[in-house]
Amino acid sequence: MASPRTPIGIRDDASRVRRGRVLFISHGSPLYAVEDNPIVRFWRTLGSQMPASLEAVIVISAHGQGRATLRGGGRDSGLAFDFSGFPQTCYEVGWAPPAGYERHAQIVTDLESVGLRVDPDPEGLLDHGVWVPLQAMWPKPVLPVFSLVLPEDPDFGHWWQWGERLASLINRPYLWIASGGIVHNLMRLDWNRRFGAGSDWAESFADWVTRRLADGDRDAITHPAQGPGGAWAVPTPEHYAPLVLAAALTAPARLVPLYQGFDYGSLALHVFGEAPPPPAPDPLSRVPLEANAHA
Repeated sequence: MASPRTPIGIRDDASRVRRGRVLFISHGSPLYAVEDNPIVRFWRTLGSQMPASLEAVIVISAHGQGRATLRGGGRDSGLAFDFSGFPQTCYEVGWAPPAGYERHAQIVTDLESVGLRVDPDPEGLLDHGVWVPLQAMWPKPVLPVFSLVLPEDPDFGHWWQWGERLASLINRPYLWIASGGIVHNLMRLDWNRRFGAGSDWAESFADWVTRRLADGDRDAITHPAQGPGGAWAVPTPEHYAPLVLAAALTAPARLVPLYQGFDYGSLALHVFGEAPPPPAPDPLSRVPLEANAHA
């Protein structure tokens, strides 16, 4: 069941507003590039909720792991159709973010400043974990889009550490999107079970992760096998890893669900964003204790 909320900026301290934003998006299937369904309709609303002050989108995708590289931003950068067996229309999608060579160079410098050395590849292709949700969020993109490729690593503790490093850049005007899936088991798909509730084990695990994110429980988030159905929900690490990075990048704020749902019973389509800050106390509402004392 969808439960949309509007992402709201949070404060680092009493005087600074964070210019960056963080999202975790379950990118689902390449079929969503040409299919009208509940999650695609939500993505379409999500793009319009992002602040106009953002200047670039940086995606950490489950399908972009390997040699540390920053891809995209070049005039010849395009879409990677890194899948097979889908309708021909999935391979005919045309979507082209604007070029951004100077921004590419600036992001490389920013990453190096926090100890992440990456190879610049402005003409590199964007994998489907990047462009499938983004082409729904911004059918006519106005921001350059970059894919931050990180090394494959089954140790989720390392992904948390990468997120902590990137958190130093949260005041840059970038939208950070971690793209993956908190439940992603292709071996347990129910082909007759399209959008709605997931299998019992998948729902239990997704609820557990949602609570752990709300608690900021680093140990649990980096050890998904602790959760109910964890072995089935995270049979391989690549789709869950971006969530860990996003949780660390967001801290000390917490990730909250903006959308919750499943496809085929074992593909979670959850979207998470930063929780809004608690409202500042109203000084006028404070009454001195002595005012309440009985004479």
